[in-house]
Amino acid sequence: MVNQEILGGLRLVLNRGESLEKAMLSFYNAGYKKEEIEEAAKFLQNPEQIQNTQQSETPNTAIKPRSKKVSDYNTENPKSNLIKKTGKWLLTAIIIAAIIFVGLLIAFLVTT
Repeated sequence: MVNQEILGGLRLVLNRGESLEKAMLSFYNAGYKKEEIEEAAKFLQNPEQIQNTQQSETPNTAIKPRSKKVSDYNTENPKSNLIKKTGKWLLTAIIIAAIIFVGLLIAFLVTT
């Protein structure tokens, strides 16, 4: 059974001119199950074939229509990689600065 909430949302986004991939990824990022999203996308691409396979055929002989899968999309944001790399460099710089500061503080205390 196709999740009507996902199906309606996909239709709405497609009517706005957005891509199916973007709509599916949006639902996935919102926490919906990948299988439900893919089922709704298959239904949108070929509703008659989905209904026929659900009613008349067993799962082993059902012809599966080709459709996009949420897992096929790059779910990692390229900006998140940059943030991770920048965060590592920043943390390294802070640690080095702290070591230098402690060294200078010890040197100052020893000389006085």
